[in-house]
Amino acid sequence: MTTLLLDKEAQPVDVQGRVDLVLSPSLYWFRSEALPVKTVFQARKLAPSVFDAIVPEGVYSYHVLKRDDTFWLFAYNEEQIIDTIARSGIRPTDVRHLYFAQTECAALETPLRLGGTRILSSVDGVVTELPARYAADAEDARHFFETHARKGPAVGITLYHSALLDKKQFKRLSIVAAVFALLYGIEYFTARAHLASVLEEQAKIADTYRLPQTSFERNGLISALEKKQKRQTRLRETAKALFDLPADTENHLERLTLTPRNLTVSAVFKEPAKAEAFKKALMRIGTISSDKRKGDTLYLEVAYE
Repeated sequence: MTTLLLDKEAQPVDVQGRVDLVLSPSLYWFRSEALPVKTVFQARKLAPSVFDAIVPEGVYSYHVLKRDDTFWLFAYNEEQIIDTIARSGIRPTDVRHLYFAQTECAALETPLRLGGTRILSSVDGVVTELPARYAADAEDARHFFETHARKGPAVGITLYHSALLDKKQFKRLSIVAAVFALLYGIEYFTARAHLASVLEEQAKIADTYRLPQTSFERNGLISALEKKQKRQTRLRETAKALFDLPADTENHLERLTLTPRNLTVSAVFKEPAKAEAFKKALMRIGTISSDKRKGDTLYLEVAYE
C-alpha cells in the first residue's frame, strides 16, 4: 500500500491504485490538553472552545484521542483537505485512509526530509514542519511511511466520501435521492395539514416565555448578546496575555482584579529590571493609568478600552 505525506503546498504526484495519506501539520491544528472530563465524547464537546482563539474563521471538524492523563485534540477544515488532495492529482476515490502526522511521528527520532527546504520533526512530542537547516541529518519521508506501520486511528472526513463518485455510486445515489424526494413530498403535504396547530403552539410559547414579537425587538436582543460576547472575548484575550507574562518565585503577582475595561495588579519585584520588563509587557495589553511602588511591591492599573 502506497503511503504519502499530504502537505498544504501539495505538488502533483503520480500514484497507481489505492493510497494512504498522512496529513502534515500544515493541514490541521493540534493541542495536547488536560481537560476536566474523563471520556473522548466529553472532550470532543470542549474542542471548539479550546481552538476558539487559535484557528482562523471557518468550518472545522474535530478529532480527539485519549493519551494517558491528557487529550490530543485536532481541528481541521475538510474542504481544505479535499482541495489539497485534488491539487495533488490524487483521486479521492483512490484514498483509502487519512492519518495525522502527529499520531504517526510523535516518537520520531530522526527528522523526515520533505523536500529541499523543509523537514518534519517531533519537538517535545509535537510534530511540526521546520526549515531543513535545523537538522544535520534527515530520513526520506516517503521511505519512512512506506516502511513503518500506521499507528492511527484514521481520520474521519465526511465530505471526502462524497467528493467524487464513480458511475455506479452516482446511479445508486440518484435512486436514493428519488426515494427521498418522494418521501419529502408526502411529508410536505402532511406538514401543511398541521401548520395551523404548530403556529398556535408557537404563539403560546412566545407568550409564556415573553419572547420579542417583532423583528426589531429580536434584532435588538441579538445585538445586545453579540456585544456581550465581544466583551467576553476581549476579556478572555486580555487574561491570556496576562497569564503569559514572566514571573518566578521572587517576582510574582500578589493580587489581580480584571474587568472588561481595565485591570489592577499588585506584584512583588525584588529586581528593578524585572519590574520594568513587567511594566513593558503590560503596556502591550493596554495603557498604564496608575503606577505606584511601595518597597518591593508595584501597584499598577491598566486600561485597555
